[in-house]
Amino acid sequence: MKKLLQKIDPLFPDHKRQQGGVYMLWAYFLSNTCTLYGVDNTPLFKLIQECQMGEDSIFTDDMTADRTERDDLMGHIQRGDTLIVRSLVDLADNTDDLVVLLQEIEAKGVDIASVSEPWYEYKRNFEQVSRGIDIVRELAEKKRRMGMQRAKVEGRMGRKADGRKA
Repeated sequence: MKKLLQKIDPLFPDHKRQQGGVYMLWAYFLSNTCTLYGVDNTPLFKLIQECQMGEDSIFTDDMTADRTERDDLMGHIQRGDTLIVRSLVDLADNTDDLVVLLQEIEAKGVDIASVSEPWYEYKRNFEQVSRGIDIVRELAEKKRRMGMQRAKVEGRMGRKADGRKA
């Protein structure tokens, strides 16, 4: 948490936009409403409290709903702002969307501070994260194909035989 605060602390309260405004600190998280995939937002809430963030800069979506708040947030963030999240995983529901969203956030010139991944910086880590995602995808596909091959060898491939059909 200290490393994350050190990353954020220099931005407030005296950081100025080129146009004379203040750089903003935004927060995004998923509300913990899903019983199958529980998340602990407590560290993020502590960080939000320590940064004394107002409600107008905090966006939250339900895990099972559309990402309307996240999409609204993307319309607010601007160059020089910082977005804090519990985890990069909370930003998207699949790897392809996550990669695209991280690229979009970087293109806007916005920094991401993640409680779960304090090491993440786009310029330093995006390529490694992207390659890691590709490796995970490839491993999942390999596992799927090997399972299909094993099922075929064991005669479990296809629909179950129905004794009533002639």
